[in-house]
Amino acid sequence: MNTIKTILKELKPEVDFENHDDFIESFLLDSLDIIQLTFKIEEEFSVTINDQEIIPENFTSFQKIGELVERAQKEENQ
Repeated sequence: MNTIKTILKELKPEVDFENHDDFIESFLLDSLDIIQLTFKIEEEFSVTINDQEIIPENFTSFQKIGELVERAQKEENQ
């Protein structure tokens, strides 16, 4: 989870993600941010995120992004 927080802070240092429940609804992340975040996650965790997983619902919170990473890691290990 800390790695995800670090990635988000690097991506958008001006945003305080800690005080928001939904990053999409609060307009903290847009579609370009999601693509950039996906690339950074893939690089940091050495995973490939399935194209079908790159939807706003998977980027609404630290928890949802963490779950996305976990799914990608499981797929890599199969």
